Amino acid sequence: MAMDKIGEYLTNIGEYLIDDLLRILTLIGGAGGLLYWYDRYRNRTRLRVMLLDFGLTSKSAGQQACIRFEAENLGTMPLSLDPLVSLTGIVPVVMQRKSGPRLHRDSYNYKIETTDRSLPPHTPKVFEAYGESDDMRPFLWFITYTFKSSRGKVKKIRIRSADKYHLSLARYVCELALYAVGNKLYIDRKFI
Repeated sequence: MAMDKIGEYLTNIGEYLIDDLLRILTLIGGAGGLLYWYDRYRNRTRLRVMLLDFGLTSKSAGQQACIRFEAENLGTMPLSLDPLVSLTGIVPVVMQRKSGPRLHRDSYNYKIETTDRSLPPHTPKVFEAYGESDDMRPFLWFITYTFKSSRGKVKKIRIRSADKYHLSLARYVCELALYAVGNKLYIDRKFI
């Protein structure tokens, strides 16, 4: 009895597919079909950034701190980078100059000095962004670098501290919450 119902069901599906073959082809490859949306998703505008020098300290006295990074456009349309790269981080309580909230954020702006900030598709380019000199940057925790482009999403890179350990968004939020609540930092698989 059950086998008869399954056979009947498969027969009905087969007849529908044969009768409405044109409708199925439209669904898969027509305007607004599955292949169209897959292509739109695959070729969306994306920016890949790899930090080469984190720019937390200046190389010598009197010199500006410099972020060196490699950027690549993973989309199909050319785009350009915004000239400002921002760095935000939290100054630990023990390093704060005056007493204040535990989550005191400091922000720094770096400027890409070159005028050629264009990114053709699938071609990595190295950029340098220079910022003002400040001696508090090596002591920042939960650092976020923000890169903007002419189109597409903002690219954010999150690192824990000067140890340059990259964090995912979920881990960044969890570790920041642990620090905010209990002043605990997670380093080398243990809390300090």
